Amino acid sequence: MSNLVLSGLTTITTIHLFDGWDQIADILDDVRNVGCWINSQLPDNKFIRASMYVAGTVVLLRAIPFVLRRTSETEMIYFHRSCNQRDIVDMKHELLRELTDTPEEKVDVNFLPRFGVDQKLIILEINAGSGTNSVYYPTGSHIIATDSREEEKEKIENNFMFIENDEGEKNLHLSAYIHTIPEELAGVPDSSVSCVVSFHSLCNARKKDRALDEIHRVLMPGGRFYFIEHTTVKERYTLLWLAQLNFRPTMFMLSCCIDTPETYLERSAFSKLSFKRKDADMSRMMGPLKCLVPHIYGYAVK
Repeated sequence: MSNLVLSGLTTITTIHLFDGWDQIADILDDVRNVGCWINSQLPDNKFIRASMYVAGTVVLLRAIPFVLRRTSETEMIYFHRSCNQRDIVDMKHELLRELTDTPEEKVDVNFLPRFGVDQKLIILEINAGSGTNSVYYPTGSHIIATDSREEEKEKIENNFMFIENDEGEKNLHLSAYIHTIPEELAGVPDSSVSCVVSFHSLCNARKKDRALDEIHRVLMPGGRFYFIEHTTVKERYTLLWLAQLNFRPTMFMLSCCIDTPETYLERSAFSKLSFKRKDADMSRMMGPLKCLVPHIYGYAVK
């Protein structure tokens, strides 16, 4: 097999098509020389040689996603914190419409527990980014924002929802910004939060069980945990399944684990869990982000 490949490379370098293309011919000649050197270093045992060829092929195939990926860290951060894909936005509307109030329609959020004698509605958002989800929160709410990226603090502080208007009033109050990961919420006291919002955040947690335990701890009794997370495809041996398999190492390098969050949610300590499964249209996304089609979204009650 190796001799066939090497002879093929030798033939390619002599094809008339490349006459005058000295640079391409030189590159192919270097590849052929490297291949010859590697072939000469392999042991004579045919089984060992075949095993090494197979291992090399597997490594090469697994490296393709890294070589061809077109997703940058910036694109990944934007997707997980400020995604405006139509299907994702629809999930947010459906999930948080019971919180959203507008001048035309005020909602009653008395189903959520309140904190303190002044009955504050306290919302903890994990990996809040610039606070794009703040438009869904009731006026006067107190927000605790956390993020694993410290540089997001300036963005959320400049969000118009937290800035005083001409009358000296704020739509929302940013009570605290905590630079931390989802599984480390030590800065938030026990049973002090009305609800927790986590959109595409559990995939950032290396210990999802611990992250859910922390969310359960900070919620007041009766408090809700709202979530939207991407998950793995159910049907095996499909193009999407293959894409998730190939891009899993790339996503991990970009702080995003392709996993099944529903498994962790179902074994968590919440008294009630309700979620739906939905495939998001990711056709306009580039590179590894195309594999984040399957989603789950819903809520859990402490």
